[in-house]
Amino acid sequence: MAAPVDQWAGFYVGAHGGYGVANRNGCGDIGVSILDWSIWTPDEIDSCDGVDEVLTYDYNQSGVLLGLQAGYNWTPAENFLAGVEVSLSGGGLSGELDGVFGGVGTWEGLATATAKAGFTHDRFLVYGEAGFGFAKVDFEGDLNCQFDAYHGAAVAGGGVSFKITDDASIDLKYNHVWLGAAQASCTSQIWDNSDFLTVPTEIRAQGSMDVVKLGLNFQIGN
Repeated sequence: MAAPVDQWAGFYVGAHGGYGVANRNGCGDIGVSILDWSIWTPDEIDSCDGVDEVLTYDYNQSGVLLGLQAGYNWTPAENFLAGVEVSLSGGGLSGELDGVFGGVGTWEGLATATAKAGFTHDRFLVYGEAGFGFAKVDFEGDLNCQFDAYHGAAVAGGGVSFKITDDASIDLKYNHVWLGAAQASCTSQIWDNSDFLTVPTEIRAQGSMDVVKLGLNFQIGN
């Protein structure tokens, strides 16, 4: 039997798995002179505009995500749905960076809060969503520059859901995530022909992420 429209209304919880591709780009500054090996602490980087190309970077990451979600749906009119959802995903979207700031960067987590609107037909729901969130990146540098950074994010996307029972549904969605700029500090280890120098380093980065998630939701009343 077709599920009545009001069976989409109410609270729900669920779990998801997915795959994502991401990009991280920016610039850095290392506080050392190769002329006399003097060391200083670089200032925070306000912008990468005009920075020497050798001090910039741009690389890609990819990997899987696993997580949980919860939300609430309203059905203010027949065949129309509005709702909100929060989602927390963990995983490893990793990529290797070459060059001065070489190393491995891994997006370890993504949290989002979105509002959605869509249309229902029998057991189907098609919707769009938008909101905000943040993502955590871990970087392990070739020069021992290690840090975690948190990027604020804007999120937009859409999906389709199908009720497999009156209380359970499968959800397939796509999100694009615009990752805002974030600042990080670390220390690099540089060989000066006689010893390793501990050099203060500043990093500025931003990026983007495209994620596809397949989830299973369970409704809690309506």
